[in-house]
Amino acid sequence: MSRNLKNIIMIVLVISLATSIYFTEDKIQKESFNITKDSNFLENDMKNMPDGDIGNSPDGDMKNDNAMENPPDKPEGTENNNQSGDKMQDNRNMRGDFAKHSEEIKIDNKYIILFGVENLFISLIIMYLIMSKLNKKNFKETFENGDKVTILILSLIILVVGLSVIEFYFVKKDNSIDRRLPNDMEKTQKETLAEDVESGKDVVEKNIDLSEYTSNITITDGGEYTITGKFEFSLLINSSEEVILNLDNVTIENEITAAIANTTTNPLTINLLENTVNTLSDGGSSEYDACIYSAGPLTISGAGKLEVYGNQEEGEGIATETNDITINGGNIYIESNDDGINAGGDGGKITINNGYIYIMASGDGIDSNKNLVINGGTVYTVGSPTGGDAGIDTDDGFDINGGLVIALGSGMLEKPNSTSSQKFLCSSLDNTIEKGTLITLMNENDEVIVSFEASENFSTLIISSNLLEEGTYYLYKDGENTGRLENGIYYDGEYTKGSEITVKNSNCFKI
Repeated sequence: MSRNLKNIIMIVLVISLATSIYFTEDKIQKESFNITKDSNFLENDMKNMPDGDIGNSPDGDMKNDNAMENPPDKPEGTENNNQSGDKMQDNRNMRGDFAKHSEEIKIDNKYIILFGVENLFISLIIMYLIMSKLNKKNFKETFENGDKVTILILSLIILVVGLSVIEFYFVKKDNSIDRRLPNDMEKTQKETLAEDVESGKDVVEKNIDLSEYTSNITITDGGEYTITGKFEFSLLINSSEEVILNLDNVTIENEITAAIANTTTNPLTINLLENTVNTLSDGGSSEYDACIYSAGPLTISGAGKLEVYGNQEEGEGIATETNDITINGGNIYIESNDDGINAGGDGGKITINNGYIYIMASGDGIDSNKNLVINGGTVYTVGSPTGGDAGIDTDDGFDINGGLVIALGSGMLEKPNSTSSQKFLCSSLDNTIEKGTLITLMNENDEVIVSFEASENFSTLIISSNLLEEGTYYLYKDGENTGRLENGIYYDGEYTKGSEITVKNSNCFKI
């Protein structure tokens, strides 16, 4: 065989090998990226959950038929935020999809064939080099000798199989679902840094109409401000003194970062003026990772309504960084892509003294890296229905001393401290309760303690009420309630019993 023909054969083999390898890696990389992206990088560790019990209630049957399909009514004004609600549902769906994709990419037959083809090319090149260079033999001479033909075929088989097995192992190992995007791509998708958020115009007026501004605005002086109007930017606080914001029918829709951000560690108070509806929503992925973000202590008070839509990637509804959150009043409705209310960092205490708080979260409903105290008000909080999150999650425990508390979750159950001054019960259920199901807790005299509609699927619950006293209690699903429904809870109605819910036995109650 001529030298030129040998070179041509070698070039063809090398080009074929390179093409095969490129095609194989390209297909696998794309499949790995798509599955990783679709899973939304949502990983939640399932914590150990204790069994639950409801007083001395006897066991009953759990049935999920006849579940109601409609979620709880939202507060007035939420009809203009359907897009935000859709984003929340998309995120919940992705959290569910993560469970489906939490396995390694399946390397099917098409990849095995590709491995074989490219490794055949590799083997041919190796054998060709051995024959042509080491043994000084050409193909004609080789095939005139039957023994060498046998050796050639066996060697090719061994090389192809061996190389295919090795490549299959490393490709499968390298492309598990836990694989992350390259750092530069992840950074592009991830967050807007604090220094990238423009401070915009400094404002000193005590009465601020947001509609007059076309960029971010910053409050730099302490004191009390009344805010009204609508815009699509950020209201920033960078003051060396405490700032009080009186919200008077405010609408902020920011697509890249927090709607309101206190960038200092000085206190911020948000006062909800009576007879007002204030709507805040954020987006993107920001270092200010909540719709209402504060680096300092945050207090919310007043008698108005506040709707918070935390649309950021893995963002909270209301959050502080290593600082306390205190809620003294207001009708507060929260939907979030992660925790509803979060005192993060090295820990902040969350205190709820009054108000109505309704939370639907794709993470934990209320999450404190320190502790939580509920002294009054109404708290209805729901954690993710798919991620093993809880209605309430704290690092140092929580106390319930008053008010009405309903906390639903999907796997993790943290019971209140025994130091709580108000009675409570909590339980893990034998089966998941479906979204829209009417749930009612009754005492042994058939008196309703609380009746509510499940706003998401759940399998753990905590209920605390000043109506609880020593005795036996029963938990029912379905049935009928003639009362009025406000943010998921029924008031002033008569309940017709449905079927009793079976719970797991535990000492998780204080009756």
